[in-house]
Amino acid sequence: MKYLKPFGILALILAVAVSVYVHFWPKEPLPEQLVLASLSGQPASFSDVKGDLLIVNFWATWCPPCVREMPLLESYAAKEGVSVVLINQGETVPVINKFLTTHQLHFQHLWLDPRQEALHHMKVRGLPTTLFYSREGYLLASHLGELSEEDLQSLVSKHL
Repeated sequence: MKYLKPFGILALILAVAVSVYVHFWPKEPLPEQLVLASLSGQPASFSDVKGDLLIVNFWATWCPPCVREMPLLESYAAKEGVSVVLINQGETVPVINKFLTTHQLHFQHLWLDPRQEALHHMKVRGLPTTLFYSREGYLLASHLGELSEEDLQSLVSKHL
């Protein structure tokens, strides 16, 4: 019985340490210095879209889950207070434009990442990956895999 007390105190100390870490450790900021290109070839950076709840989606046309979640992401791009940035991984402008035309999709912020700079800089492990950033530009959540309507609604309503 006397051995349980030290473990209880240790558990309490560990719980407090984790709580402090979660609440006070610096949050992961948007890589504002990273400059990619838009489909039109213009420079594009996160400073262009800061100020809204930001949804950053890493995708490719050859990725079936990426393709399936595109209409959902397009619907959220039209919402007030939300910006959606799609970052294509390694494909050419003609391939992307053909995909957009075929699927009748329109996005204001569709960027190219031909050398996977953003992918590595933002520590993305697979496609699709969606990152959620606060209005101040700090990472709130990440989602690896296809987003469902429920997933996206929950994350957006929680932070909007």
